[in-house]
Amino acid sequence: MAPNRQFVVQWRDASFCCSDDPTAHLNFEVVLSEGSNTVDVIYGSMGPSTRATGGNATIGIQNADGSVFGKVAYNDAAAATTGRSYRWAPSSG
Repeated sequence: MAPNRQFVVQWRDASFCCSDDPTAHLNFEVVLSEGSNTVDVIYGSMGPSTRATGGNATIGIQNADGSVFGKVAYNDAAAATTGRSYRWAPSSG
């Protein structure tokens, strides 16, 4: 109910495009929260490879033209492990 609604985008058992790693199973979600304007990325079961847990990824958020950004990880195999989450609270302006 407004003003506390959430929009959730969820990926279940996703895999890598054109992957040579059929064992990778990716489960994660992005939650956009009205009112607080927070963006949460929540990792469920990720793995089993280091690629699946962030070893070949950039994790962060940026504005539309890329001039403002917040990066939390780059090619860090522990950045997207099962149960990890990140929260951003972007300002409006």
